Amino acid sequence: DKGKHLTVNRQKAQKFSEYIGEVPVVLLNPADLNLSQGSPAQRRRFMDVLLSQSSKLYLHHLIQYNRSLKQRNRLLDSELKDWQLIHSWEENLVTHGTEVILKRKETAEQLSEMVSRFYQELSQEVDRVKIIYRSNVPFRTGEDVVEVYRQQFEQKRAQETNYGATMVGPHRDDLLFLINGTIMKDYASQGEHKTFVIALKLAEFRYLQQQRSQSPILLFDDIFGELDSQRIQSMLNQLSQIGQVFVTTTSRNFFDKVRDFDASTHYYFVEEGKIEAIEA
Repeated sequence: DKGKHLTVNRQKAQKFSEYIGEVPVVLLNPADLNLSQGSPAQRRRFMDVLLSQSSKLYLHHLIQYNRSLKQRNRLLDSELKDWQLIHSWEENLVTHGTEVILKRKETAEQLSEMVSRFYQELSQEVDRVKIIYRSNVPFRTGEDVVEVYRQQFEQKRAQETNYGATMVGPHRDDLLFLINGTIMKDYASQGEHKTFVIALKLAEFRYLQQQRSQSPILLFDDIFGELDSQRIQSMLNQLSQIGQVFVTTTSRNFFDKVRDFDASTHYYFVEEGKIEAIEA
């Protein structure tokens, strides 16, 4: 057959979602270094990729939520609005959206503790960093999230009608990254942003390791030209404690640092699709 096919334990996967998380992966590339300064959509995607690899149930709720959101948006954007059908999609959004929100919030709290520890080890500073999940559904601890969710739909009804799209739900949520109590996006230096994102990726690795009882594959793709010598050294110290890591670089300077740091590392030179093992 033509086209791409995915297999899990030699069995053909019927859906791509069956393949997600089978081989957990943590990737850090130059684009990820903008995570703490970029858009809320980037941070939501980070959380969704992490949780989809660790929980099939979360992935199910996320897929169902996105399908329902697409259908409701299509109805809201039409000239003749079928409110009975719109309401029915709302219930789907509430059901699956609530699960997405609660799992993201719980995970953000767990990641926050890990990131704080990794950040201090990488930076060798006493700065305190924190992650807060900011939900578009403004519930307080102890409140019925489902009821608050439904109330938000009622309150935003006129706005959604004019806007032609759903304005309530986890597709509009964000992760707030703080340093010493201040939002990093408004305050942190470039070095602090980079250190935070590296700490976040190390926390992602640790979270998946704990949830899956296996170590994910850690891939660091050509990010070292963005870092100073002190941060590179701190990162190498962390990577040496993790286990198997795949690192790519176009920097000869970084290559020399790694070669001097760990004699057990295997090195390969890749050029025009050809791979050659090289001596340490």
